[in-house]
Amino acid sequence: MSSHAASARLKAALSPVLRLRHTHLGKNTAWSAAGLFARMAIQALYFIIIARKLGVQNYGAFVGVVAIANFFSPFTAWGSHSIMIKKVARDRSAFPAYFGVSLATTVVSGFILVAISALLTILVFSRSISIWIPLMICVSDLLLARFVDIAAAAFQAFERLRAVAFLQALATGTRLVAAIVLLLFFRTPASAMTWAVLYAASSAVCGAIALALVRRRLGWGTFSLKLMKGNFREGFYFAVSWAAQGAYNDIDKTLVGRMDSLAAAGFYAAAYRIEDAAYAPVRALLVASYARFFREGARGIRGSLGFGRRLLPWALAYSIVAGVALYLLSPLLPWVFGPGYQETASALRWIALLPFLRAISYLAASVLTGADRQAVRSRFQIGIAVFNFVLNLILIPRFGWVAAAWTSLASDGLCAVCLWGAVALLVSRAPAGPSTEPAAS
Repeated sequence: MSSHAASARLKAALSPVLRLRHTHLGKNTAWSAAGLFARMAIQALYFIIIARKLGVQNYGAFVGVVAIANFFSPFTAWGSHSIMIKKVARDRSAFPAYFGVSLATTVVSGFILVAISALLTILVFSRSISIWIPLMICVSDLLLARFVDIAAAAFQAFERLRAVAFLQALATGTRLVAAIVLLLFFRTPASAMTWAVLYAASSAVCGAIALALVRRRLGWGTFSLKLMKGNFREGFYFAVSWAAQGAYNDIDKTLVGRMDSLAAAGFYAAAYRIEDAAYAPVRALLVASYARFFREGARGIRGSLGFGRRLLPWALAYSIVAGVALYLLSPLLPWVFGPGYQETASALRWIALLPFLRAISYLAASVLTGADRQAVRSRFQIGIAVFNFVLNLILIPRFGWVAAAWTSLASDGLCAVCLWGAVALLVSRAPAGPSTEPAAS
């Protein structure tokens, strides 16, 4: 085959991608990816600093507390930010009312959940850590950082992903500043308490900037107690879904710290953090398309599925490449993080398949959510979370962190099968109609 013919075939194969980059969705995905990549680059510096500065033991204690806070964080907003995106994507005049509800819900429930999660952390870790460490981390992650999420959701609802990208980079940028302060002004290894205070301070600064940006660019919200009550049930399904997803993604780190060792939790969490960074481009696509799923889903499951099917090949192609890269490059990790993280390479090889499994399951989840089938999605994800928790309880005491890796693969694989099965069942029951596959505008 001549070079000209090969070039023509390559150009033809890439033509859908070349067309996509000029669409509104393509540009939004680029902005979302830029924000996530900037966040990844900043996060890499921040992560290396605190991993080396805290040491494996203190870092393990930190991530164990963060995992518990992450489980409760979806309940802070009670799904109100997702409802805001849905309503505003379909009717932009609804923004003031739903932004006000989201902000009020976060403030009220945030204080309650800080107390609950801090006490639970003390029960889990017994006397291993001071009570002030979970308190500061929970204030940061369950209240202050959630203001950034609300602001990002507001811009996401209007599909203004440039602002979302800025907020993503800002959130990690303030953490990097806190890590630099830790590096320059505190001894090594630094205490987990010192980092918890700096961690909370960075969230406070970022949250204030995020809310100020919304007020300037989009306006402000109005509070309606009636609307807040009316959203309670739907918000519960969103909150439970995110909590269940967070549980089977993060609770294994807490269990490893409790049933194996804090050191094992440290290097296992390090591997998971790297895998999560590799998955970022697929997450960027999902963030950019989230409001679009709601618009297409207004026509039912066939509408959201038609849109999801257009995104699936690109998400799967990237996730396969990412998984192979994680597996092949894993031996380099101890050179980056230090000799205490030698086991991180082994852990990363075990979970290298996760980007592929997540791409499949999260796209199915978006199809269901966009078609107003959040309750269906939530029920399956709750079941997966229970499956993950029970399996970890049984296997971690015997096999340690390796069992957590096995369970993560099993959970994400089962989630993908269940959610796509639900989509297929709903489509089979939906009335037939004209083609609903939209252009990627």
